[in-house]
Amino acid sequence: MSVPLSISRVTVEVRHEPGRGDQATLEYRLHQSVADLFGEQPSRTAGEEGERQYLWRALRSLRTQHVILVLSRLAPLPLAEVPTWPTRRTWRIETKPYNPALPAGRELDYEVRLNATRIDHSSRAGRGKRVDVWEAIWGADHETPLSPAAVYGDYLQRKLAGAAEVLTTAVTARGEVGVRRPRGGDDAMRFVAVDLCGRLCVTDGAKLLDLLSAGIGRQKSFGCGLICLSRPGTLLPNREPAAAQRALGV
Repeated sequence: MSVPLSISRVTVEVRHEPGRGDQATLEYRLHQSVADLFGEQPSRTAGEEGERQYLWRALRSLRTQHVILVLSRLAPLPLAEVPTWPTRRTWRIETKPYNPALPAGRELDYEVRLNATRIDHSSRAGRGKRVDVWEAIWGADHETPLSPAAVYGDYLQRKLAGAAEVLTTAVTARGEVGVRRPRGGDDAMRFVAVDLCGRLCVTDGAKLLDLLSAGIGRQKSFGCGLICLSRPGTLLPNREPAAAQRALGV
């Protein structure tokens, strides 16, 4: 069942100074900044993979300022009520209701940052562990005819089954992300994040909206899982021109 949603564009300033004894990574500081918008304690939300009240994605950064897109079940706090900390502060919040028209048969461009994993049972310890879906396939067969775009596109299709058909997929970025708290020591939590863009066709609008609000994949606390939709040709060619042409068949 769909619930009312809000979408917000938020500008935050993060003072990230690892050379001055601050062990926290930028990804963790951004996670804290988003939690501030809802009056949450970040330590309680980090790593949770259950039902979430909000999703976010970093859109762009310029030195210490970062623009973040947030999809939430509740609107963020008024700007004057968002706490300010020595390491971060919120400069601007622009919020509006999010209730997109998603009729069956409509084609839309999409982009999403995913932590796409599966359980690998090949460990000698006899206990399965989560691995990136592409690493699992490439590790088992270096000569696989599959491409990363095909593997991640198939993962996304499984997650959107019954709600949308993924028509095209391109990988625009992929890499390992390390997340460390301020006093996290030398070891950081690490995961693989991949940015995808392409086109999909809506098959069940209500179900798709529910999936959008829940997010796709893991590591939603750290900027993964939020699917951004746009009318064909309106967003992706500006943000990722070459990848958009590949994904959209231009």
